[in-house]
Amino acid sequence: MLLLVDPWDAYTDWWPALRVRIHHEPDPPAWSTGLGNIFTRLLRIAWAIGAAVGGVLMLATFY
Repeated sequence: MLLLVDPWDAYTDWWPALRVRIHHEPDPPAWSTGLGNIFTRLLRIAWAIGAAVGGVLMLATFY
C-alpha cells in the first residue's frame, strides 16, 4: 500500500483546487483521465500486488 502513495501526485492534483478556494477564483476545469494516467495507476497497482506477493513468499520462505 505504501508504494501506491505518492505525496507529490496528491499535491499537484489538489493544489489548483485548493488555491482557487483560497483566492476565490473561478473553478479550474475538471480533471481529465487520460490513458497515461490510467496506465500509471495500473502500473502502481501491479507493483503493489507484486510487492505483496513477494512479501508473502519471503515470509513463507522463513517459516
